[in-house]
Amino acid sequence: MDSGVTLETKKDWQDQHQQDLKDLKRLVVAMGVESKSYLQAGDTNGAARCNIEGDPPRSIH
Repeated sequence: MDSGVTLETKKDWQDQHQQDLKDLKRLVVAMGVESKSYLQAGDTNGAARCNIEGDPPRSIH
């Protein structure tokens, strides 16, 4: 593979990369759930903030 940047892989790199992807997927799912809870509460601005800024969860009242 030709590349302008050298790519050096280390032993077990793929396993770590797969774990990183799993962690990222969990984060995306959590943000989606949080956003949906804002939408169900009628807070579209809160849902947008959650998706854009990644704000920490707040209680919804």
